[in-house]
Amino acid sequence: MVVSEPTERTVVELIDAYESQVDAIEVNLTTLKRNSFRNVFSSTKRPCIATNRRSKFMKFYGYEGLTRASEKTRGDRLEAAASSGASAVDCELDIFDEKNQKSKPEYMSEEERIYASNPSSEPAELSRDEEVVRKQIGFAERMKNGGTEVIFSCHTQTVLTRKQAISIMAAVRERGGDFGKIVSLTPDTKDLPPFFESIIHLKDNSQVPFTVMNVGVESILGRLVSVKFGSSWVYCRPDSKSAFGGQPTLRQVRDFLTITGISKTVAATTSAATG
Repeated sequence: MVVSEPTERTVVELIDAYESQVDAIEVNLTTLKRNSFRNVFSSTKRPCIATNRRSKFMKFYGYEGLTRASEKTRGDRLEAAASSGASAVDCELDIFDEKNQKSKPEYMSEEERIYASNPSSEPAELSRDEEVVRKQIGFAERMKNGGTEVIFSCHTQTVLTRKQAISIMAAVRERGGDFGKIVSLTPDTKDLPPFFESIIHLKDNSQVPFTVMNVGVESILGRLVSVKFGSSWVYCRPDSKSAFGGQPTLRQVRDFLTITGISKTVAATTSAATG
């Protein structure tokens, strides 16, 4: 479950409310004070993934006008989260690339739509800068040496192709990631077939566990079917104003896992948790 609340208190309250119903919790640290990290991660026995999204990205969660943090600051906050009890950190494949932030299309804009419609567009969140890659490898090594797992993520801002999917997962592996996360755009229903084909292809070829999801048409369906086709886990949302509506709800995820036979114990667990 993804938690993106604005304060330590509201984060902990939401974790307390859903802890018995989820396997793990992703906590978005962007709006939280650094001295609250340990209290947040110690409030649950579930493994927690720490992420610190960029201020522009936080529009997906209803936040506007957040102060921009440097790439170094974001990395430092993730390292602080790791030393404060986070089980894993999630960082982008262009973290530490300040230059790349100036060239990417604006999220949810006409510019992004045009970028996605161009077959030659490369994944926007995949840096190839050699110095940046070295920093990412060093970051991953420090995390893993301290016992924290690393998820490298890529919000492509493109309609995902098999070639892109393989390239992204190769970068995840080469840079030391334990897991890979890819988020594709699906502006139209015609974009769903290549999205699903990429997942099936990764299932047979990726050397790193992964999850693939989509933003756009049928994003909830896409994220659920992705698990059936090969993704290792699925993100869900709580009943919260700061949740992203493109994610399936906890109940939708549990029902889907049960109906498709992925999980045979979910129904009983849900009944017990909800009374």
